[in-house]
Parts: sequence; structure tokens; C-alpha cells
Amino acid sequence: MKHRKKPYKSKSGGLFKKQQESNEIVKSTSEISIVKRKEDKKHSQRSYVYKEALDSNFGEIEAFNGLCYRMLLGEHAAKVRGVHDDSNVTIAVISKLIPEYLSFYSYYKQNNKMGVSTEDFIKLKFPQILVAAYCEEENDLNAENFGFGRNKEGEIISVKIDHGESTYPVLSQQRDIPAKSQFIITAHDIINFPRLKDAGPASFVHEYPKKLLDVDELVHNEHFISQKYYSFLKRILIDDLNYMEIAKATVSSEALRKQLVADKIERTFLLTTTLIAIPEFRQYINQNPLVIDQIIKEFREFNDETRKPNDKLLRIDTKKVYSKFLDIAKVCKEMEQPKFDRSEKYESGPDNLTEELSEEALIALQNLPQDLDEIELEINKLEKIIANEAKSDLSLSQETEKPIYNITTPTALSMPQIEETTVTSTLSPPTTLPDKLKARSNIIRIPTSEREENIFAVNAVLNNDNLMKGQDGNIPTIIQEIRNIMEDIDYSDDKKIAAAIIQIKDRINKSDERNHSHNTLEIIDVFSQPSHINFRVIRDSLSKNESMEKIMAPIKVEMRLD
Repeated sequence: MKHRKKPYKSKSGGLFKKQQESNEIVKSTSEISIVKRKEDKKHSQRSYVYKEALDSNFGEIEAFNGLCYRMLLGEHAAKVRGVHDDSNVTIAVISKLIPEYLSFYSYYKQNNKMGVSTEDFIKLKFPQILVAAYCEEENDLNAENFGFGRNKEGEIISVKIDHGESTYPVLSQQRDIPAKSQFIITAHDIINFPRLKDAGPASFVHEYPKKLLDVDELVHNEHFISQKYYSFLKRILIDDLNYMEIAKATVSSEALRKQLVADKIERTFLLTTTLIAIPEFRQYINQNPLVIDQIIKEFREFNDETRKPNDKLLRIDTKKVYSKFLDIAKVCKEMEQPKFDRSEKYESGPDNLTEELSEEALIALQNLPQDLDEIELEINKLEKIIANEAKSDLSLSQETEKPIYNITTPTALSMPQIEETTVTSTLSPPTTLPDKLKARSNIIRIPTSEREENIFAVNAVLNNDNLMKGQDGNIPTIIQEIRNIMEDIDYSDDKKIAAAIIQIKDRINKSDERNHSHNTLEIIDVFSQPSHINFRVIRDSLSKNESMEKIMAPIKVEMRLD
């Protein structure tokens, strides 16, 4: 039997022996027990929580989540690793047993059904756990899944455990249960955090009894607000590359890695744009420029934990973190104009204010709560749109009563080029250009390596002179213009990709090109579709043309694309 390649942070199940069933952790549908490492004389007293995985992918998702939480929360998140069998299949996750762990709910019961005071809740840094759970899409933050423990210095600290329900949109896909929009990010929820109105995880603190946790006291508490925005800032400063490396370290399936990383990248982008749109967050950044020093200190502590040679790529580049903070601080400063200056600008019209802001600030100034709702719905429906595209394209062509020009029909495929002299009347009508924010949010969820592959594949079709000949045997001017735009795309920069797609759509709208063949018309039609705002969708749509698919099919992520 051929063994699969295990994630390099995974531990062998043979290293552990069962000590006892867990009486400290409420059992879920997974089997939970306390184990020790065999022949570990150096740490003979160290115990671990061993949780059997119902499915290999579920176990690897939890291992991925565990490392993400550790990167964000440090000692306030349990250390988690995947566990594999002799065939390198993930069978469980394991985490260090938190010394003297007492769940938030257990404390409540032992304290005559009274929760911790607001002052102690903030002092013990519980707000950071709530923010982390919100950012990482935790679907089950019940009061057993976080609580009190002791760090290595013996101090009482807040701790989050059991990360199996985080990154829930990806987990729900694995379970074939739609996640809908329960993890939508809105300015309203962040301002009123932790009282959620728009997001709707299965269990979160705003649903707790008031005696367990009075969230109304937290919402307007200045110390809570400060810790809240500190935690949000720390989350959005994490680089996309770190999530890619964590996925490589914890997940064996390439497809699952792509899903997890795309979800994190999208989450970072949506959090960033929403936070920058909130005046209270901008004021926090402007009034607390030195918080970056503490954030970098905590990231360095994470780097100190990842000291093994194989862990080098997991470490956080603190120079990148600092640079990203400066970019955010600059935008916040630009948007927080002095009141007198702002009022003068509004006297002559609000457009004058936006014209002087950076491009990032312009994006943030849009009506983000509404836009983000639309973006989230678009993302959830993306796969459905792709699946139904062929059907809708056919319906559109039938409405024009010119089915000959729909290349997906047998008639069109068999039609010789000499008879294509009248196809120009079927050019798509001018379409409204997409919003740049929506385009970027669609692009950013796609891993960089896949973006490169898709752009390369579409370029390969565009630069095939035989396919791209017009009816007179020459390359149409609009095709040459699209080629020129495509040549300058930087696949690692979502902003430039979005700008290129919008520019291509704009050129098509303004073009009066008439020198078309069926293949060039197909290019124009695909780029013109309103929903086609990333190269994954553009490539998928072009692949319905057999000649184009033959060119694109061999191009894979693993190929060298330079």
C-alpha cells in the first residue's frame, strides 16, 4: 500500500499511550482521552488531550486552526497538532493539557452562578479570545471552549481550547452543510462587539445569560474597546504567506489547503476594509501608534516557539508586519482630517474630500456594510454561478435569435470561418464596470499560485495567433489591446489584477471592432460578463471552447511559469 505524505507538523500516533478518559472536557461526538508520550523521561508529568477525528480532513482542519490561533493568541491558545497512523492518514488531534484548566462555565457554576467581573474579564485578556473566535469563524464558542488556565510562569490566564468548529465555511463544505452568511463581517457588529446582529454563529457570547457574561457592559467599556481594536489590528497584520505555510505544515490535501488559505486571505481583506471604514478604529490607530511594538513582541514570541529548522517558513516576518502597520496608519491618518478642514471641503461638495485620499482610503470610504453583504452573498453563490453559466449563455443567445454565434452549439463549432462575416452584430452590449472592491474581494480569495496559473492560461489563448485571427486573417485591434494589458499584470497583486480586468472591460465597452471570428467573439463575450471578475471564472468559461481548453488544460500550478 502506497502511503500518503503526512503534514510535517503531524505527530505519529505510536508516540502516545492512553492514560485515562477525560473528565475535564465535555465529550463531543469525537472520542476524547488523556494521553502521555511513551518514553518521555524529560517531561514525564506532561499530559495531552487526545481527540479522535471523525474524518481525516476534519482533523487536519482543526490542526490548521490550532496553529492559526497560536499565531494570533500566543499562550492564550492551546498548542494543537495532528496525529497520523502508520499510513500517514490523520486520525486525531492532540493538544497539551492546560494546567488547572477551568472552563468559563465551570467557574460560573462554582461561583454560585455568577460569572467573572467585567474588570477581571478584561484584565485576563478574554476580549482577545472573543475577537479571535470572530475573526477565525468559530461556530461554537460555548462557555466550555474557553476559560482559565496557567501559563509556564504559573500565572492565571485566559485560554481558548477546541478549535474544531473554526474556519467553519470550509468545514461546512466538507460536511456538505451550507454555511450561508453566518460569518459576514459588518461595521455594525465590530462597533457593537461582542453583541452580534449580522453574523450568526451557532454559539457566541452575546447569547449567554447576563449572569454568565454581561456583554452590554463590555460594548461601551473603554478598556474593552481598546483591547478589541488591538486584537483586530493584530489579526489583519498577519501576512497571507503565513497561512499558506501553516496549511502546508498541517494539511495533506492540496485542494483543502487551497480552500483554507483562500478563506483566510478573504477574511483578512474584508476585516481590513471594514475596520478602516470605522472612525473609532481609525482614531484608535492614530492615538496609539506604539501598539505595534507590543504586537511585534508577541509575534516574536511565536517565532521563538517555531525554532526547529523545518519551522523556518512558519515564522512571522516582523518587518512586513511593521510595514503593513505603517500603510494602515497612513490611510487612517488621511481619513481622519481635522474637523475644520473637513467641513470646508464639504462646503464645496463631498467629492472634493474623496479626491485627495489615497486609493486604499477611497475603497474604505465606500458604503462598506452594504457592499460587504453583497460580496459575501456573491462569494457564497460563486460556484452556483459557474455551474449554471453554460445554461444561461445558451439562453441569452437564443433570445437574440442568432444561435449560430454561440460557440457552445454544434452548429457554431462546425461553421467554416468564411461564413463569419456577419457575426459583428452579436457583440455584447456595453456593461457597467464592476466595483473595484468587489473585484478585489473575488480575486483575493484565490491563492497566488492559482492566480498565476489562470492568468498564464488565459494569456496562452490570447497569444495564439491561429485562434485569435479575425475574419480578414489579422489580429483584431481589441484583442491586441487585451494582450497588452495582460502582459503587465502582476499575479501577486490583487489590486493590479482587479484594475486590469476593469480596464479590459472598459476597452471592450468603448471598442467598435468589427474584425471578429467566433473565437475572438468568445473572448469578448467572456470578459464582458458582469460576474467575470477573476481569472478563475474567466478561464473556466473559456474552457468550454474545445480549442481553447486544449491550450489551457496542460497548464497546472506546479508548472514553472516564467
